[in-house]
Amino acid sequence: MRKIFLILLLFIFTNIYSQINISPVVSLYEHNFRSSIFSELCDCAYVGDGFLNLGIRLGASYNLDKVQLSTFGTYQIETITSNAFQYNNHMLGLSVQSRFFNQRKFGLLISINGYGNIKTNYFLEFLDLDSYIAGHKPTPYIYGVGSHGGPPYITRYYSNFYINAPFVGNLLFGVDYKVFDGFHINLSAGFGMRIMKTKYAEWNKGDDYYKKLETIPVRTHYLSTMDFELGVSYAIPMKSGGGSKE
Repeated sequence: MRKIFLILLLFIFTNIYSQINISPVVSLYEHNFRSSIFSELCDCAYVGDGFLNLGIRLGASYNLDKVQLSTFGTYQIETITSNAFQYNNHMLGLSVQSRFFNQRKFGLLISINGYGNIKTNYFLEFLDLDSYIAGHKPTPYIYGVGSHGGPPYITRYYSNFYINAPFVGNLLFGVDYKVFDGFHINLSAGFGMRIMKTKYAEWNKGDDYYKKLETIPVRTHYLSTMDFELGVSYAIPMKSGGGSKE
């Protein structure tokens, strides 16, 4: 009975595989995301400025009759558009894309993407208190400690500090244009979520705030974003039985 089951399973697998064409794919993209309208409707924090991501995806496409399914491993570098290349995040992730109406020049593209922070040059640097944007100076507050709030005056600072972004993900919908067999240009938009870990501290002028941060617990923030992506991809044709069939 077990042998019959294995033979049947092998027959089904080989029959399905014979109907699928597999091609390696290289994809380059630019990805920009900004504050989402949902930030105003829920308890999610908001992103006050755009993040620009430049990335490369390596994977494979599986060409069926009317649908092309692609899976990728992804590397991207992220920076702040108003503070270019001073704040850099390096991220790794996975992407899954489905292109519908595969036989046509224009197709509907649906993408699910997820990334994690692997390296940053902004660890324990200042973040804006409300928008969580890197590059902002700490907020000063001057108050008097004398009679009736008079002199002498003390300057006190407070700020958020960046730890990392353990998850950045989105769901995108767009159009994909087949320039020629294997080469595609696509444009997508959708909604995303960004999980950011930070610390918050208050200190007087001259204090060692890094020493103070050692004992402060990490806070987790959930940022809602509106995402936009422009990319190109090329499916490398294979010689034997796995060529791109679009």
